[in-house]
Amino acid sequence: MKEISINLLRLRKGAGLSQSDLASKAGISRLAYVNIETGKSVPKSNTLLAISQALQVGIFSLVRPTPTFRSLRYRSKISLSARQSALKEQEMVTFAEWLQAYRELESLLKESRPYALSGPSPTDPIEAAGQARDILGLLADSPVFDLPSVISNAGIKLYFLNASIPGFSGASVGQQDGGPCIAVNKYGMSVERQIFTTAHEMGHLILHGDSYGSEAQEDSQLLGAQEKEADIFASHFLMPHEQFIRRWKEEGGLNWIDRVLELKRFFRVSYQVVLFRLSEDRNPLPELHRDFALGYRLRFSHDLKNHFEPDALVESMPLNEPEGLGRLDFCEERFSRLIRTALEQGEISVSRAAELLRLPLEKMRELRQSWLEEPES
Repeated sequence: MKEISINLLRLRKGAGLSQSDLASKAGISRLAYVNIETGKSVPKSNTLLAISQALQVGIFSLVRPTPTFRSLRYRSKISLSARQSALKEQEMVTFAEWLQAYRELESLLKESRPYALSGPSPTDPIEAAGQARDILGLLADSPVFDLPSVISNAGIKLYFLNASIPGFSGASVGQQDGGPCIAVNKYGMSVERQIFTTAHEMGHLILHGDSYGSEAQEDSQLLGAQEKEADIFASHFLMPHEQFIRRWKEEGGLNWIDRVLELKRFFRVSYQVVLFRLSEDRNPLPELHRDFALGYRLRFSHDLKNHFEPDALVESMPLNEPEGLGRLDFCEERFSRLIRTALEQGEISVSRAAELLRLPLEKMRELRQSWLEEPES
């Protein structure tokens, strides 16, 4: 089966295993495995089960057709190794499967949402950001307090992954693949950076919707210009210009390091977003980063290496979590709510709900019980 060959190659490389390694783990000869991976032989069910267990995946992951995107916008600034490329490919397969399940739930429950930002948009990213805020009903002088809910109400799906892929913070897909949908990589990223990534990909959907799935994505110079436009859109969507200037002036009595930290806390963004905005008119961004890093280290005896987010809104975070907003400050809720509704209406089984939420069956049963025991509002 062609699907088995495609899936095996991707999963084996993603696991960092050679053909000999995987064959040994599965208890078969290297030649027998090679014939399966190259499609020369069809494995028996017990052999396929042994291979799936060696890879620590479900057997269905080996035999199902691999979903693909026609309109995926994904860009990494770093060249990837063979294993990293395989991991990226596997993450995108999982993403596609999730989006397909999301669409099926919406259809099953008749809860599809129209895309509110599909109409004509200004080509200027600052004007586009203002128009998007108006359409979404955001107050001109207010921070965006709950971006996941804002974009969900706009008909944009939000997907989170946790992948150790260098240089990858996010991706997005267009409407032709059941989107629009934004994927955000949480791995090693503070919640403040996740918020900016979401707004950045939103900028691509609004400003560059025609480029999804087109040959324009192969033009590196055009892509570079579009990345800059998406950054500008995101910074103005999260920090409206007049409010940004007003807050900056109001904090004029503070040390400039503290002024940056005050604005980042007010707008719920990374300090780097504030520096980006300060660089728009007259301050070169590299010099601002250098001066801020030096000033912060002198003032607080701490450097800004390893994606450290200064003056985090939540000081105490779980072990191995980057400092920043709390776990519940930025999370996707609609998908799990649709699963709950489908489960309560008998449209899906507990095991299917566990599969969709990527939970062990016992954990899914505990979650379902908590839903049954929760107080009425």
